[in-house]
Amino acid sequence: MELKQDFIERVTNCNWFENCGDQNFDKFEVIFLKDRMEISESIQSYKWENICLDKKGDFSSAILLNYEEQYSLIGEECEKVQKEVLAFSKRFTAGLKKKEIRFGGIVLSDVKFNVGTLFLVNHYSEYYIPDVFFEQMLEIYLSGHLPCGWSGGQKNGIFKVY
Repeated sequence: MELKQDFIERVTNCNWFENCGDQNFDKFEVIFLKDRMEISESIQSYKWENICLDKKGDFSSAILLNYEEQYSLIGEECEKVQKEVLAFSKRFTAGLKKKEIRFGGIVLSDVKFNVGTLFLVNHYSEYYIPDVFFEQMLEIYLSGHLPCGWSGGQKNGIFKVY
C-alpha cells in the first residue's frame, strides 16, 4: 500500500501550531490551556500518554483481529510512515519555535508519535473506521493547535488544547 496523497497534502498544507494560544477552535468541545506550566504538565502526563497509546493499541488490535494479512505488513508500513513524519518534523520544529513552545523536545516527540499514528490510521482506513479520537486529533492539528492532554474517561473524554 502507498501512503494516501490527499492526506499527505492536508498535512503538508497545515500551518503547524499557528493558532496555539488562540481560543478560536469551535468544531467540537475542547479545554483550552494557556499557562505554559499547565501545558508542560499535561503533555507529559501519564493520562495523555496512556490515552494515545491505548487508542493506537485499539487500532493495531482491530487490524490484527480482522485483517491478519494486512497486520503482517504493518512493520513495513510503519517504516514508510516514519520516513514521511521525519520529512515533516522540520515543519513541526519551525512551528513550535515560532510559538516559542519548547519543553525540552517532549512536545516534538509527542507530535511525531501522534502524527505517525494518524498517518497509519489514515493508511489503513479501508480496513479500519477511525475512532473519533483520531478524527478530532487530526482536526486540532490541522487547525493550527496542539492537542496536549485529555480530560475525562477514555470513551467520553475531551482534548486539552493549546
